[in-house]
Amino acid sequence: MELTKKAKALLKLGLCDHCLGRQFAQLGHGLENFERGLIIRTALKGKKKIKEKLFKRENIPNLEVKKNCFLCRDYFEKIEYFAEFISIGLKKYDFETFLIGCKIPLELKRKEEELWETYGFEETEPMKSEINRLIGKKVSTLIKKRVDFKRPHINAVINLEKEHLNLYINSIFIFGKYNKLERGIAQTRTYCPICKGRGCSKCNWEGRLYKESVQELLAKKFLKFTKGTDTKFHGCGREDVDARCFGKRPFVMEILEPEIRKINLKKLQKEINKKNKGRVKIFNLRFSNKNEIRKLKEAKPDKVYRIILKLEKKISRNELKKLDKLVGVIKQRTPIRVEKRRANLIRKRKLKSISWKKLSNNKLRLTLKTEAGFYVKEFITGDEGRTKPNVSEVLNQKVEWENLDVLKVLYP
Repeated sequence: MELTKKAKALLKLGLCDHCLGRQFAQLGHGLENFERGLIIRTALKGKKKIKEKLFKRENIPNLEVKKNCFLCRDYFEKIEYFAEFISIGLKKYDFETFLIGCKIPLELKRKEEELWETYGFEETEPMKSEINRLIGKKVSTLIKKRVDFKRPHINAVINLEKEHLNLYINSIFIFGKYNKLERGIAQTRTYCPICKGRGCSKCNWEGRLYKESVQELLAKKFLKFTKGTDTKFHGCGREDVDARCFGKRPFVMEILEPEIRKINLKKLQKEINKKNKGRVKIFNLRFSNKNEIRKLKEAKPDKVYRIILKLEKKISRNELKKLDKLVGVIKQRTPIRVEKRRANLIRKRKLKSISWKKLSNNKLRLTLKTEAGFYVKEFITGDEGRTKPNVSEVLNQKVEWENLDVLKVLYP
């Protein structure tokens, strides 16, 4: 539609200057929509044609902005009120960046869409977009924080009609490495698969499979320092509950809805290690991000394990030398102990090195370097023939593992 004809038709509808100018939002650089509205209203009153070159700062008249709009219900007159309302809601949070969103009444959205259908939408800006932008600028001035469209610390979404504010606090991500010095501690909080945490006879009414986890032992201090609501633990693989880990396994702790973002990581690390002395120790805390979680999950670092074995019968050193032949590709069908939760596949994994030391006539210590995803326990027992070759098979006797430790996680 020709610009002058469109402007005349819109002016007759009784739009405020914000809503009138917004229909021409792509014309004129550096102008607010209400300024475009003032230019249009003045030009039509003077019987001038509406042309793109008209939208210049020197053409803005010194007039009062027209109100009483059927389209926006004069929500633009409450921009300052909404900005102050949001600023108060943000007061208790420690953050540097934010983003504003709003929920407009469905009736207004419908009216705006009808307007676009009738008069076109080539030069327009949505009402919601303008409200967000104007509130964002005002809030930024009030609280001295900057808007971030990609990854803000806080998303503030206001319901214009109900005057209700929802705050979506983005997580903090902290990278570190841990050693697990005690057996019987899981890596993450693991709810009972039967009751999903509610408690049942299967889990002895605990709601979880294991009473303690690395995640929970660390989380208490993380939440104390940040005043977050909960945590998510993202590890680079995991060791079994009954295994210790001396290999400084990398992890990222995600803290949900933190009130405080600027924390002293050295102090946090010191307090965690003091609280969990002899059980869990952490290293190298630093701030991280979502991308590093993806990197952790995709990483396939080699591992070094130490296993104490119990032999069924005595064995000579010459017979133990047969173990050296195991270096190479090992075929492992999904172990019996995990087949209910993992696909039944045959996986080929490399045993990169093996060394052994005889501790007694029927005790042996193995040190293995393996590819990621290697089932160590099944490599010892054979898992009823599901892992081949295996230690029991090569030594021609029943071999059981007594304990297992992760010595190294070879993460870059």
